[in-house]
Amino acid sequence: MIEGMARLSVMPESAGVTYNMTDPDPLSTVEVGRLFARLLGKSFAFVPLPLGAAKAAFSVGPLQRFFGMPKETLDYFDHPCRYDASNALRDLGTAGVVCPHLADYAPTLIAFYRKEKERVRRKAMI
Repeated sequence: MIEGMARLSVMPESAGVTYNMTDPDPLSTVEVGRLFARLLGKSFAFVPLPLGAAKAAFSVGPLQRFFGMPKETLDYFDHPCRYDASNALRDLGTAGVVCPHLADYAPTLIAFYRKEKERVRRKAMI
């Protein structure tokens, strides 16, 4: 993504164009959960609940600590949005740069997390 932003920043035709630097074939929320659970050596269970019920359940501190997930995370994963990567794919394609798939760089994210997790405060993640 850094390479893509650097290339786009010097392309005259990119002036005024909005780019979504995102996976052109995104995973669903459940697929992201499964991917990260696998990489972290954790189990994953998807239990569909109405958002209000899930927020109520995660309002209980011990439950948040058990799952290691603050209730604010629910809003993030319940955000129904798809990002259009067509501008980035088109303009970066001419430069030979592709937007990576999350599964391709997720192991790097997990390695960074494992190395730095003691230095990152939980509140910074909300």
